[in-house]
Amino acid sequence: MPTFIESFYILDTYFYTRFYIDPTDRQTDVFYQKFKYWYSKELINASPKFGILGFDTGMYFLNALWKYGRNFENQLDQINAKSIQTDFYFQRVNNWSGFINKGIYFVNFRPDYTIDKIKLR
Repeated sequence: MPTFIESFYILDTYFYTRFYIDPTDRQTDVFYQKFKYWYSKELINASPKFGILGFDTGMYFLNALWKYGRNFENQLDQINAKSIQTDFYFQRVNNWSGFINKGIYFVNFRPDYTIDKIKLR
């Protein structure tokens, strides 16, 4: 009997999520190694993985500040920071509001045992 994950591959499964870590991605493996080196412990098994969420968030906003300065909100459609777990796609709801993150992924477990993580914008 196949495991749940094997069934996902066999059935060419798609799902949507705000947070997804591709376990086959090299960047994920490097992050885990460096986290263990710097903090002498493993990441807590949670969803989302808060250590990675902090990293992704920091990389997004620090990159935005570096490229566009304090008024980076005028350039949100230009910011493209590579993230591990979280996609950031901020939109203003109206002229009097702040921003919401509409970043989401479709994840496809393909029958050839590969994973596609597709950003929706």
